[in-house]
Order: sequence, then structure tokens, then C-alpha cells
Amino acid sequence: MSRFLYQSGLFFLSLLLLYYVMSVLASKVTMEPPENDFMAAMIDKHQRANEIEVPQILIAGGSNIAFNIESGEVQDELGIPVVNLGLNIGLGISYLTNELEDVVNEGDIILFFPTWFTATEGTYPLQKHTAKHYPRSSKYFNYDVTEEINIHLENTRTQIRNIIVTLILKGEFRTVPAETPRLEGMYTTEFFNKFGDFEGHHYLSPPEDLGQRLIYDYRYWESIPELNDFYARMSQKGVYMFFFYPAYPVTEWERNKVALEKLITDIEKDLNIPKPIGPKAFLFPENYFFDTVFHLTEEGKKVRTEKLIEQLKENNTFMDVIQRTKNHNPE
Repeated sequence: MSRFLYQSGLFFLSLLLLYYVMSVLASKVTMEPPENDFMAAMIDKHQRANEIEVPQILIAGGSNIAFNIESGEVQDELGIPVVNLGLNIGLGISYLTNELEDVVNEGDIILFFPTWFTATEGTYPLQKHTAKHYPRSSKYFNYDVTEEINIHLENTRTQIRNIIVTLILKGEFRTVPAETPRLEGMYTTEFFNKFGDFEGHHYLSPPEDLGQRLIYDYRYWESIPELNDFYARMSQKGVYMFFFYPAYPVTEWERNKVALEKLITDIEKDLNIPKPIGPKAFLFPENYFFDTVFHLTEEGKKVRTEKLIEQLKENNTFMDVIQRTKNHNPE
């Protein structure tokens, strides 16, 4: 019995040693995300926010707001500097509120644009990926040992497979590139303008169908209490905040109407953040959307921005805040 345990132990240790050696080899060919990676746009967005020394409008959300607003028009019409922080809604509500808390100052205005049922915690690998570009963002999410192990194992498995393939086929170490999906090449930092708006799709033809056609099952949105807590902290800090519903195709609204109307009822009843524009204001025809049901075309973005500005100007509560912010903003 002891001989069996001894041999089993040696075998197990041999496997661990082999895995360690392969892991080290894999780490030497693991490619860092490119400098022009889409998520690297956070660097420029935060730099703009930090360089503005007067109260500003911070637009927050995911790619649904990176694609869907002309911040320069908002700035010109409202007379206050604008920064579009939107990148990827997969970062989660907690991440976005922590990010905002890191950049806001007294007198700032937050325009918050989540999508339907946005997750509170977000996707850990995406958060880690973003932190490789912008290390400060590591404090926007919690370190997770289990997720770290999963990421390490997955990266090592992928690179070991690449090593084996390249040794057999080429006789050298290299990373085997995955096939690039259509339109993915546009998702880079070079297509963000100075305000933080994404413009990479302006001169491209949309795909044949829209992505992210989800069927929603109703559940109480877990982020409502967290957003209420965040709003209370912002109010104490002298920061104004407003909540907005997403742009969405009319066809998808009809498919999800039952679940979304229940969600909206909860938001209107329980979410304390002011909502200057109604939930159906940004329902548009499908031809206003580009590659997903949350990304508008250039034309759709223009229409949505004009409608946003028009309805904000008609909202007395919002315009009172704008005036107070301008008074806080010495020339």
C-alpha cells in the first residue's frame, strides 16, 4: 500500500512539474492585448475627464452609449464639457459606479445609460483585460481567486495547444491567431473621437442581421438597490445624476414587452435616480441599428442625440441643474 501511495505521489508530482514547465513556456508566448485594443480607450477617456478643471457632464454606460451619442452636440447645446466614458456594459453596474466615483467632482452631472437587466458584478475576465490597459481600474472590481485560477488555466491550455501546433507545423513558438470575425477590426481605440464617442462604424456597411437579439425573462433587477446607494453618495458629494433608458429596436421591444414593462414598473417605482425622459422615447426602427440591437448607425446616433437634447431642454428639473452647474463653473 505504501509503495502504491509513493508511486502515485511521484506520478502526481511529475504531472505538476510538467504542467509548470508548460505553463512557463506558454507564458513566454502569451500575447498582451494590442495597444489599440477597444478597451484601451479608457485611458484617453479618463485623461480627458481628469484634465477638465470645471464641472462636466459624464456619460456612463457600455458600448450602447459609446456608439449612440454625439457628445460634441450635447456639449455645444448645453454649454458644459462632456466626456463619454462608455465602453462595454459587460463590466457591470458595480464597476461603472466605482469608475464614476473615481472621477467625479462636486458640481459634475452623470448621465447614466445602462441596458436592460445589466448585471451588477460584470464579467471578471473583461475587467482583468481592461486593467492590463488601465491599471488604475483594478480598484473598480474585486479580486477573485477562483476566477484568476480559471483564467490562468484557460490561458495555459490555449498556449500549450498553440505550442504543440506550431512545433509540429512550423518548428517554432508562436501564437496561432484566431479567425477575426467580420467587423471586429473596427473595434479599436483609433475610432474614438476626443469626447469618447465611437465612430468606427460610420463608413461601414452593417451586417445582414443584428446581434444580441435576446429574449428576456422578468426578474427583479438586482442593481436597483446598488444604484440607489450610489445616487445617495453622489448627492452628498454635490454630484447630480440622471437615469436613461436604452435605445432599442421597436421589433425587439414587442418581443420582450411583457418582461420589459415589468422591469420599467420596478425602475419607476423603486429607483430613486431622476428619469428626465420616458422609457419608450428611444425605440427606433431596425434600420437605425448597426451590428447589434444596442448599437445605432451614424444616422440613428444623430436622431437619438437630437431627441435626447430636445427632451432634456424641455425638462425643467434637468435644465435647473444645468444652470446651477454653469453658475458653479466660473468663466
